[in-house]
Amino acid sequence: MVSATGRRLRAVAVLSVFLAGCESPLGPPAHAVPYAPPAMYAAWWQLTEHCSGRTGDMANVRWYEVPAADTFDLKGEYVSGAWYAEGNRIAIASDYVDYGPLVRHEMLHALLHYGGHPRDQFLGSCGDIVTCVSECVVDAGGPPHFFTRAAFVAPTAVAVTTLVIPSPVSVSIDSGYFTVTVEVTNESPHPVRAVAPLAMARVGIRFSGTGGGETLQLSDSTVPFARAGTAGSTRRYVYDVLPVQPDYFDLAPGSYTVGSTFLGQAAPPQSLTVNP
Repeated sequence: MVSATGRRLRAVAVLSVFLAGCESPLGPPAHAVPYAPPAMYAAWWQLTEHCSGRTGDMANVRWYEVPAADTFDLKGEYVSGAWYAEGNRIAIASDYVDYGPLVRHEMLHALLHYGGHPRDQFLGSCGDIVTCVSECVVDAGGPPHFFTRAAFVAPTAVAVTTLVIPSPVSVSIDSGYFTVTVEVTNESPHPVRAVAPLAMARVGIRFSGTGGGETLQLSDSTVPFARAGTAGSTRRYVYDVLPVQPDYFDLAPGSYTVGSTFLGQAAPPQSLTVNP
């Protein structure tokens, strides 16, 4: 799993290079090469199905990698990923084939079978699960209205939940990859802000059971939320998990309790079974 620090640094890099991977009537770049989707893509696909409310067969998607690149040309713009309706093809720049938010952005296009960026999907129900910056935000109708002068609230003022996909997990299927998403929702009619004090874990997940493990994401920044019912009212933190990851997790087959926290506020525990 990418470390919390690495995840933040890479997100900054993507913001600087990624433009909306929209539909194109053309195909992937001529020098793009087909590739088999890595095992973790199955969990990412299920997560995108869940947030979008759409279902589809990932086996119908044809994947292409643009070698030795972080961007490629799409109709005169430089992008890091693109979905092509013709043949249901997705091209990803090689530097980002393992970067979940971007790959899931293209998966969402494939599930919707639409090249545009509906606000309720890209900034709403799948917000933070998929990358949406630059022209994607413009196409979606503008950024969420977080309001920089919104009132500060205690962590207890927001609702924290945990989503595990898939569940149960099988080590023999897709190498056992699964995702844990910590969802934090502002249920009030007003935009709010929560502050992560210095050295306090903004978000954390912990597994208790046969094996165990935990990971924390540290930050001293402000977490903004739009008002309830709008894009940005729920912030999501996605973790990619392998049952056995040195220095992170050691989840031997068995039963576990998954706990997550946001600024120290615990979500209701979730059950997880890891099968051989």
